[in-house]
Amino acid sequence: MANEPVRMGKITQPVRKLTMATRATVRHLVAAFACLAAIAIAGVAVAQDTPKPDVPKWFADMLDSSTLPRIPGSIALFENRATTSFVVRDKVTDASEATRALLVAEGWQQYAAPFTASALDANHSIMSFKKGWQALSVHIGVAPAQGGATSIQYTPIIAENDLPFPKDATSIEYAPDRPLLLCVTADSAEGTLVFFNKELKTRGYSEWSVKAGTKKSANEKAGEVTKTGGYAYFVHDEKMPLRLLLTQADDKLKVELKAVVREELLAQERQARAAVAQAQMIDVRSLPRPAGAYMRDDDTRKASADSFTFMVPANIANTKASVSKLLVEDGWVSFAAPRDPPGERHLYFKKAGQSVSLFFMTDGENTTRSGVGVNTERLHNNIPIPPGAGDVVFDHTRPLLDTIAPGTVEELLAFFRKELTAAGWKPWSEADAERYPNAKIEETIADGARAYFTRGSNERQEPIQVSLGRRKDGRVDIEVRVPPFARPQDLKAGQDTYGLPKPDRIKSASGRDGQTRRELATTIPAERDVVLAFYRREMAKLDWKEDARGPVENGDDIVLNFSKPDTTALLKLGYEYDLTTVSLVQQLPDRIAQERIKAQRDAEEKLRKRAEEYLRGPARVLEAMKEPTGAPIPVPDTAEKVKFDGARGDVTFQADATVQEITTFYRTALKSFGFKEIPTVIDDEKMASLHFARNGKWLYLSVSKFGERTDVRGYGPGLVAFAADARAQEAMRASTLPAQPALEQLEADEAEGLPVPKKHELSVGDNSPFRKERNATVLASLESTLAFYRRELSRLGWKEETGAIVKPEEASLKFTTPEGPGALTLSRKDGRTVVKLSQRNPAQAAKDGVTAKAGMGLLMIGSVIDSEAVVTINRQTIKVAPGSGQKGGGPKLDLKPGKYKASVKIPGKPAFNEDVTVAAGETMGLLIGPGGVVPMQVY
Repeated sequence: MANEPVRMGKITQPVRKLTMATRATVRHLVAAFACLAAIAIAGVAVAQDTPKPDVPKWFADMLDSSTLPRIPGSIALFENRATTSFVVRDKVTDASEATRALLVAEGWQQYAAPFTASALDANHSIMSFKKGWQALSVHIGVAPAQGGATSIQYTPIIAENDLPFPKDATSIEYAPDRPLLLCVTADSAEGTLVFFNKELKTRGYSEWSVKAGTKKSANEKAGEVTKTGGYAYFVHDEKMPLRLLLTQADDKLKVELKAVVREELLAQERQARAAVAQAQMIDVRSLPRPAGAYMRDDDTRKASADSFTFMVPANIANTKASVSKLLVEDGWVSFAAPRDPPGERHLYFKKAGQSVSLFFMTDGENTTRSGVGVNTERLHNNIPIPPGAGDVVFDHTRPLLDTIAPGTVEELLAFFRKELTAAGWKPWSEADAERYPNAKIEETIADGARAYFTRGSNERQEPIQVSLGRRKDGRVDIEVRVPPFARPQDLKAGQDTYGLPKPDRIKSASGRDGQTRRELATTIPAERDVVLAFYRREMAKLDWKEDARGPVENGDDIVLNFSKPDTTALLKLGYEYDLTTVSLVQQLPDRIAQERIKAQRDAEEKLRKRAEEYLRGPARVLEAMKEPTGAPIPVPDTAEKVKFDGARGDVTFQADATVQEITTFYRTALKSFGFKEIPTVIDDEKMASLHFARNGKWLYLSVSKFGERTDVRGYGPGLVAFAADARAQEAMRASTLPAQPALEQLEADEAEGLPVPKKHELSVGDNSPFRKERNATVLASLESTLAFYRRELSRLGWKEETGAIVKPEEASLKFTTPEGPGALTLSRKDGRTVVKLSQRNPAQAAKDGVTAKAGMGLLMIGSVIDSEAVVTINRQTIKVAPGSGQKGGGPKLDLKPGKYKASVKIPGKPAFNEDVTVAAGETMGLLIGPGGVVPMQVY
């Protein structure tokens, strides 16, 4: 049965044969055999018993893909626990829908990769499913190897992160390799919280109480329900914490389950007391709106309690003014974020424990109306703002308030004591001083007062200081921030920017690596002296020498110069609100600067040439002039002033054509008369010098363009001899010289390190530590495909060796690559170009022990079945243990180059026979599966 061909339409293929795509998948799933990086090659166990190895747990627990449902009438190509492939008569789109329905009926839920968009086309479809902890990838596509039938392949996925799906979940986005799940459910927030609490508990997670700062007990309610949905946090002893966020959207509930850093749990604990107020946040749709405001149909559908958009029949300036006036009258306070420039389109407002942001939009060129987007903003730090305060600078992510308010210092100090105490803060105490040994408490300051407040030690929140200063206008300056002694006292180094150091704790950072200098700009939540100490230390570690004068003050900034033998750097530190601003600029050495200037000029010149080529259009294909010219060689039909000087032995003319168009013409035209080109180094868009040889005599062509026309001169003994050859001259006059077909400019895709034209119908490959291969079917001519690969491989550093074979229907080229030998073969079939590209890495192959002996071939044998198999080849019998080749042991056999018949016997089945061709210097693999044996090239 294993050798019986199956006939279905145009399909005539043995059942146990694998398609190219299936072979690649099998290699991937049994990577230990295919890549062979982990195999310690053992000697061939000829006719001896091999102990049965332990089956890997991941393989034993993995879904058996051969048991999954299939479309009626399907015909199996390969059946295996790790992968199952079969073909059907249905079109790809129909087969996808039918397969989806079969899997859903058995409880599988379809999902997509997060934040991706996929479209089903007529030739290709990839679907992903999950059932319990099992995941499955389904690949459906046209199979050229099966006569264009539709192939379906099931491949189980080993999910590193098993997240539960609600049973009614829709719009599922899931990442098996990282903890992320997005979906929609019709269940209530309470029911959804209970579901995830129960399911994640079975996966080793425990729900975390942000209020108590510990794991929840078994009798506590699951999650926290809010007006807009709900949330919950989960912790695991060996994995990152998870955050579950539920958002109500009409009659559906949006679910987001993702990994978070542990610092977020700490931040949530600090905000626990604000959770009640957050749950009762105002519905932004109830905020006052200007007269005439309205909502479009789409805006109405998308509106929710925390986000909506409305239109106002006025321009942006008038709309901002009217909206601001209404909100202020409703008790909202306008504020700006620190260091953010005034926003022309943004406004922020705060009221008690709530904040909203507004974004103002134009309606295209219509200035008679504008749009307003309103969103709630979560306050991570709710510092109270006194009534009547103006010029408010507020940061909801950290304790920072800078403003001016009416009243006396005493009145405002009483205000802050009352409001902060109500929010869970308490006045500074002796116990707090023990937590901060370096604390310097200054409650009396010039023309004002200062007070300190802390939170409980278990809340991990820094203390704050409230500074109040009298102004001459009768108002009070107010600053609330973390006091210097509670901020970082020693900064550790983080990731550098273009070699310039910066701390691991930053608020923002940007950098630029220019032609003549490198620049780093960053803001750091630490005192300026601490930041200065960091840079003096870290620059010294990088061998920078500090200016002997040390740091100097320059206005409000501190400036410090550094130097190296060939470069200098300038450090400038400023201070804004509670952030130290850093500007670090390095002047690059002249050598590097000149190299970069030259590189930019070269890039600009390249772009200029590309622009000229674009404007000029594709190169024309010149034809030979049919009228008599008196010249002994063909001349293009754009030639003017053709002159043949027999005494001097040269031909000259001018042409309205580019240098490239003329050189292409002669390379084709002279080749048909027996001339062979000898490459030269002079061959660009301005000038070319072509050398040709015929019967041992040379013909030279000089082509140059320095004006509107291109000048051409042909000379040399080869020209004189060709002019005297009567038969050659008669053949030239009688023939219509063939025109070089225009080459199609193919664009490149990159596939596992090897290029392939975007205009392809099929592209499959193999990638191991010591061998790369890419097979493709390209919808372009052989000439265009050959030009594409010569161009793209040259960019990868491949150098073409001499001896290339290029014919109208096939081509074969050899290369020297940075890793080892490379090969390219092209052939024409059914109006398409078939590509086979490979690259070998002999050093890695030798290291991994997969190279053949000199003049010999090597055969390696592996198995994915759970019983012993017996292989007979070249009059030798080899016992292959279950799972052989997967954990570091597998038979190998040295063979002379030639064709061999391998016979494989599996218990309970007739023998499988397979022809194996072994070439000198190559390594072949034999993979034994339940459906037979598959030969594949390993190296």
